[in-house]
Amino acid sequence: MITGIGWVSELIGIAGGEDIPAVANNHLYEIKSPLILQPGPAALTDGLDALCEIIDRV
Repeated sequence: MITGIGWVSELIGIAGGEDIPAVANNHLYEIKSPLILQPGPAALTDGLDALCEIIDRV
């Protein structure tokens, strides 16, 4: 679980989502940590793509 990390909230917003307490609504989705946490710009490409895919499904 990632929480309290500002840039992750920014990625969620860029993907069209809203950073909210999903646990309260039973909406949990997994993104493999290397897609978000790997060094370099991959979080802005691979990680953002993964977030968009989840947000588009919901």
